[in-house]
Amino acid sequence: MKTLLKLSCLTFLLLSLSCSKNDNDPPAPIEETIESDTEDDTEVAEEENSAPSEFELVVLPDAAVEVDVLPIFSWNASTDPDGDTVVYDLYLDEGDAADKVFAEDIEVNSYEVKDRLELTKEYAWKVVARDSEGASVTSDTRTFSTRPLRFNDVPETANAAFSARQLHSSIVYEDRIWVIGGSIIGAGTVPFKDVWFTEDGINWELATESADYGARAAHSSVVFDGKMWVIGGFDDTGKIKNDVWASKDGETWDVVVNDAPFNGRAGHTSVVYDNKIWLIGGVDTDNNLQNDVWVSQDGFTWKEVSGDAGFEARNLHSTVAFEDGIYVIGGRNKLDERLGDVWFSKDGINWDVLSKDADFTGRFSHTSIVFDNKMWVIGGIDEEFNWKNDAWFSTDGKIWTEAINAAPFSRRFRHSSVVFKNKAWVIAGTGEANNVQNDVWTFE
Repeated sequence: MKTLLKLSCLTFLLLSLSCSKNDNDPPAPIEETIESDTEDDTEVAEEENSAPSEFELVVLPDAAVEVDVLPIFSWNASTDPDGDTVVYDLYLDEGDAADKVFAEDIEVNSYEVKDRLELTKEYAWKVVARDSEGASVTSDTRTFSTRPLRFNDVPETANAAFSARQLHSSIVYEDRIWVIGGSIIGAGTVPFKDVWFTEDGINWELATESADYGARAAHSSVVFDGKMWVIGGFDDTGKIKNDVWASKDGETWDVVVNDAPFNGRAGHTSVVYDNKIWLIGGVDTDNNLQNDVWVSQDGFTWKEVSGDAGFEARNLHSTVAFEDGIYVIGGRNKLDERLGDVWFSKDGINWDVLSKDADFTGRFSHTSIVFDNKMWVIGGIDEEFNWKNDAWFSTDGKIWTEAINAAPFSRRFRHSSVVFKNKAWVIAGTGEANNVQNDVWTFE
């Protein structure tokens, strides 16, 4: 930085002496006027700021294929000629032009994606290096495509610590998978009271052997308001319940309402949508199938928003909250027919049929999840009493694509599914020849 200095001079005024006409008069005072005005008129001419140095991308290589959906990007470091700090912005977008900022103000020359990219998609990426003065330099643009869906050939565990079960519920809470209740097959069998959890899907720990709500199967569970919830189901006497329980640790459960206004319910579904819990369909205490819809903002006060939704009364269906609404999929009607329809609602009151006969065969006791920005239907049992181990997906509820016809896990129904650590999980259920399972499988 160069500085030009202008110097100003000190000006001294002459001293003026004046003598009195009378020699006896005292001399006139000496007036001394000194002006000292030192001005520092400094003009600063700054050197022009230089952009960071050019740099090259390292990983991923250009036109890479079958890239994992959680990639790590890296590039050579860029230096700044003026010694300014350099940060990086990562641009990542679908297609062949990287126009969207994906991550910014990165202080190191690499970035690990935390939320999975979509499968079998074409992406483009580039990096912009910036200094503290706003000057920048942009790398070249590279493209890559992500890998296809992968069904793992071996289970996470073939024999989990919890006993074999069906009609249980599974949720993800506090970065753990939880398995709640369930039953086995056979006359006189009693539902389980236990609650299990895992942090890796392999090692399972017992939270409680005897939950406060007692034995429970064909209930529903959600995560809401920082708690785990258990709603309805049947107990060890076969009574269908209409109670609601909540827990923060899986060990201690508090009853929120012992006698909710909806009739006892089993084989129903519950989802969280629009910051509310929604309860849909199921079989009641009088063994009647329902197509009603109930909603609660706190788990205690419940309101019926529809006593007769547009879809047929059913149980053992699946329900997901996806993007801007609630989807009800399949199930079993009062004639014991396996349904293959898909219904949609934004408010729980008005329901539209998206598909009367979806591409997958009609089924009940299947599971549905939202994974890879899609809705999924997994397993179940069809009209011909075929146990299924297929998996289908859809982005709109109208068009369904078969991801796999026969997954590595055995055919089953009355299982549970969750999304955890960027994988889809299939847990336990009733397999072929009514063999109840306690295995845990994933696809990703």
